[in-house]
Amino acid sequence: MSESSLRALDTILFTPKQISGKVRWSNEDRPSRAFSFSAALRLNDEPISGLKLHGYAASDGPVGWLNLILTAEKIPLERLSYLPCNPHTNKAPEWAPSYLHRQFFPMRINRRYSWGNNRVLPHDKWREIASSVDENLVDAAQAIRYALKAMNIQGVVPEPEFQPTLGLLI
Repeated sequence: MSESSLRALDTILFTPKQISGKVRWSNEDRPSRAFSFSAALRLNDEPISGLKLHGYAASDGPVGWLNLILTAEKIPLERLSYLPCNPHTNKAPEWAPSYLHRQFFPMRINRRYSWGNNRVLPHDKWREIASSVDENLVDAAQAIRYALKAMNIQGVVPEPEFQPTLGLLI
């Protein structure tokens, strides 16, 4: 892919986007204990094929984790992981800022996978670089607001209806 493709993705990221329709969390297409949604987005009020906001969240369990991902033609441009269940260690790809190389993020530590740190094509999600979230996100509603602002998306994403449990199967 060329520099012009990267610039086109930059433009998509920095242009205000709007959520098309109403976002509804569902657990129909997910394994148990998870919600998801996929919302089409408009760019300058025009529908753009392949531009989507995806959400994944815990439906129950001990922690109400949440992931929001902005994609363009399945290329992840931005991702927020709120209270993630797994740790992450950044690789050291040549295109990533060196201060983020090999940085370790324990589970339950919020992190952002920004396009600015992962601006490369072809995009390999297994080599994505995370960075710390600079805000204290105290709940899912605040995490959603933070993600929408970072992704330059206007619209409403309701909180998933997480039911806290001890995570024990009975």
